[in-house]
Amino acid sequence: MGLISIIKKLDAETLGLHIVTDLELKQIQNYFLELLIDLNEFCDNEKIEWFFGGGSLLGAARHKGFIPWDDDVDIHMTRENFNKFRSKFDSSKTLAEKYSLKIPGDKGFIYHFPRIYIKGTSIIPIQSTGKSEELALDIFIMENTYDNKILRFLHGFQCNTLLFIDSVVRMDACKAFMLRFARESRELEQAVKSRVCFAKFFKFYPIERWMEISDRCFSKVKNNNSKLVVCTSGSLHYFGELYDREKMCRITELPFEGKMMKVPAGYQYVLSKRYGEDYMLPPPAEKIEKHVYVSLDLD
Repeated sequence: MGLISIIKKLDAETLGLHIVTDLELKQIQNYFLELLIDLNEFCDNEKIEWFFGGGSLLGAARHKGFIPWDDDVDIHMTRENFNKFRSKFDSSKTLAEKYSLKIPGDKGFIYHFPRIYIKGTSIIPIQSTGKSEELALDIFIMENTYDNKILRFLHGFQCNTLLFIDSVVRMDACKAFMLRFARESRELEQAVKSRVCFAKFFKFYPIERWMEISDRCFSKVKNNNSKLVVCTSGSLHYFGELYDREKMCRITELPFEGKMMKVPAGYQYVLSKRYGEDYMLPPPAEKIEKHVYVSLDLD
């Protein structure tokens, strides 16, 4: 079972965790909507392309907005567009004053994909080092890949190997804090310790260095006309995140919380590939889980 699934099974009340209320969830979504509006305006002005991915894309297609119980946002950019976005971010008064951009390799940043943080918010997730961080929008970069199957396999193997290293060194950074919540879950304790046991082999670099190495490997293919693109940092890993470039990176718009937001032109293809043909059917009420944090401060 995946670590996130194990965390969601924890007895939040017994562990003294904060269960997100409906009002707080709406506040979180409002923060993200404001960020999306600012991001969309900035990118339109700078001719930078972005589009929804993951649950945010599903929300746009199925709910014309956020999935009602969702508390995060995922977007995609191609590497070419992200590099432009990164270079222009600090020059935007609106973005730089309200948000911060972190990329793999930044000091203290333990992720292998970029994130935009919302200043003035404060959360402590269970899967963390225990330090307060801010609400974050995740940017999953769509990378070029090789048209040659053998080269694509080798690149995929390299990327997946680095994703494994990233996961164990991140777990090593988070282990002391996460094990505080393992007293009620033998499953969580075993999951943490089984991952951490591999971390000792990769101590010769700090965690930030591993994230930087991974990002460089993800972006090594320079062919901007490859038939396929790949979300190397996606949850389905390299070979489950290969997409037709024309369907994924050509952009259209869908209504989202009363606004028009960017989505892949082939969003039906993307959603079917990721969630199955019945992606428009919401899950039953008993399978909708509450979100839990160690602490949450939205003011």
